Amino acid sequence: MKKLLKIILVILILLVIAVAALAIWQRDNLTALRDGMNMDPSAIQVELDSSREEFADTMDQYDVPQKEFTQEEIDQLVRGEITAEQLASSMLQNSGGTASSAGQTPDTQPSDQQPVSNPTDSLNEAIRQEIATMYVLRASYEGKLDAIVDAAREAYNNGQNKQSILLEKVRELTALEKECDQQVAEVTARLRELLTQAGQDTSIADQVEATYQAEKSMKKAYYVQKFQNG
Repeated sequence: MKKLLKIILVILILLVIAVAALAIWQRDNLTALRDGMNMDPSAIQVELDSSREEFADTMDQYDVPQKEFTQEEIDQLVRGEITAEQLASSMLQNSGGTASSAGQTPDTQPSDQQPVSNPTDSLNEAIRQEIATMYVLRASYEGKLDAIVDAAREAYNNGQNKQSILLEKVRELTALEKECDQQVAEVTARLRELLTQAGQDTSIADQVEATYQAEKSMKKAYYVQKFQNG
């Protein structure tokens, strides 16, 4: 009897956790729905620009270059032919920034001496890699989101039932959001660990995550607004 009660208790706890998680997820979507229906397009764009500017400031702090991705690069990300980490590494390799310039003042070395390897430089390079990866993930999320919307529009133009399109695309969008949230959580976790090892303030990781969440919410509101206006 005690064993049965224990099993029932565990099941109830799991149900409570599942319902709480669903409530949080639905709350985020309801917030986006409310914003999309009540905010005008220019206000949504202002919020999106604000989130992007905040993240751009973090990139500048660590000398991570901003890059306008080509359509082919976006398509490769969407198709999975290149990873966010690979494209981030390519961004950094093609930039002139180095770990010593990423929030650090390098020691002056006599011209006849080889510079001494500094562990802090390696940590800063790793931090730059994570910030660049986050930058690519944002572009990847937008690219995949646009691909789903374009596919829905094409299906509708081809005569597919609107309700079936919505059901199909909602599943795809939910899966995409979960995938991106997990990737962002992994990046920010690594970023916090690296910042701690470097003796730096970890609030940057919190800011990176917060700007992602804010931008994601405004993106949802943007598409709600777009749908509402036809």
